[in-house]
Amino acid sequence: METINCPICETKDFKDYISVGDRFNEHEDNQFNIVKCNCGLIFLNPRPTEDEISQYYENADYDPHRNKGNSLIDVLYSLVQQVALRFKHFVIILNHQSGNLLDIGGGKGEFAEFMSLKGFDTTLQDKFSNYNGNIEFYNNLNEIEAKFDIITMWHALEHIHELDKIFEFLNDKLNKNGIFVLAVPNHNAVERKYFKEKWAPYDAPRHLYHFDNNSLTKLLNKHNFKIVRKNALVHDSFYNILLSHKSLDFIKFIKSIIIGLNCFINTFFFGTKKSSTIMVTCKKY
Repeated sequence: METINCPICETKDFKDYISVGDRFNEHEDNQFNIVKCNCGLIFLNPRPTEDEISQYYENADYDPHRNKGNSLIDVLYSLVQQVALRFKHFVIILNHQSGNLLDIGGGKGEFAEFMSLKGFDTTLQDKFSNYNGNIEFYNNLNEIEAKFDIITMWHALEHIHELDKIFEFLNDKLNKNGIFVLAVPNHNAVERKYFKEKWAPYDAPRHLYHFDNNSLTKLLNKHNFKIVRKNALVHDSFYNILLSHKSLDFIKFIKSIIIGLNCFINTFFFGTKKSSTIMVTCKKY
């Protein structure tokens, strides 16, 4: 385990915020401490080192890398994923109708393959994936030599230990007029107050940081990126709710619908301030 300073303001002036368990192994002796800095960032501290963290991605039920089954949650996930892929494509073509695209932390490659079918020259990177499809694939970012018109990180930034290094990579590999598009869980999401420490996006110890609009903007500005567009991913609310329930019976399903509708209404009126996910399109200063 390692203890770190705040990745945004580099201070040690933070307070204990909440203690959560690993959602795949929720024993009392397996609790992780989350702190809140005065600058607003909420993050895991102490946390597993990069060498230690890999064991927490090996669980067969870990969502981005597991094979989907025929359960209700899996079916709903597949439907939500198809909507999400099309929406992400729409946001990207507002800036680039074609070009070289790198998807960092892209898991099993669904988005990279989808964008390839749409005519983009796509590359996939994921440290823990065993992808064996037709897209150019790297486990290690350091092996990538090309530059890109679009770089995407869908729920990947919160997993990165060395933020300074990833932003150095982004600044180097993104073309002058390129866009960096990312999505992260929103700590101000409406459903968090229902689930508290059981809220799935806490996902300790895999999720190292928990952003809201302000802290994400501060981090991006620190590393030479300006936000040119924000979007709320409404469909992520229902998936987060289902994951937070872990198992789904009729009562939980009805509760999920009620909570989901509340999330939808709040997102409609307040946008990314209350949405489950903050999606931003950025350009270099």
